[in-house]
Amino acid sequence: MFPFLPVRLVIRNRYDTLGKIGSVQSPVLILHSREDEYFPYRHAERLAGAAREVTMVELRGGHNDAFLVTEPTYRQALAGFFAQVSGRLGRR
Repeated sequence: MFPFLPVRLVIRNRYDTLGKIGSVQSPVLILHSREDEYFPYRHAERLAGAAREVTMVELRGGHNDAFLVTEPTYRQALAGFFAQVSGRLGRR
C-alpha cells in the first residue's frame, strides 16, 4: 500500500489472511465498504470467496467511518450474525 515506507524491514509477521481463511471452521462475517480508501473492495470479495462459510455485508463510507455512515446496516449485520452463531452454540 505504501511503497515509500520500508515496511518489510520493520514488520516481522506476515498476515496471510487470504491463505488462512479457508481453514477457519467457524462462520465469518465480513463488513466492508467500496469507499474504503485503504483496502479495495475486491480484497473483501477475495476473502469471502476463500472462506468456508461467510456472510458479507456491504457498507458505505470510508475506512474509519463506514460503521457510522451505515450504522443501521452495520448493527443489523452484527445482530444477525451473532444470533446465527449463538443459535448454533445453543444446539451443541
